[in-house]
Amino acid sequence: MGYELVMVELTGSSSGGQVLRAFIDAPGGILLEDCEQVSRQVSAILDVEDPIKGEYSLEVSSPGVDRPLVRPEHFHRFQGSQVKVLMREA
Repeated sequence: MGYELVMVELTGSSSGGQVLRAFIDAPGGILLEDCEQVSRQVSAILDVEDPIKGEYSLEVSSPGVDRPLVRPEHFHRFQGSQVKVLMREA
């Protein structure tokens, strides 16, 4: 499909179910149509494999501007961009 899976989260929701969040990216960025396409395909796989017990909802989105940079290619992609560094004590 040409997308990078940046991160996956499985969290509880206020309604008692679970939320599976998939963050995707691509060299040219992500459009709403990309999220819809990935959501349909992932949903079809999850319906067959059924790896999550109980009710859950699936959310697919781009990682956003506050995304974590974790792989070397992430740093290369944003090379030359302005950054804000926050320090915190361990």
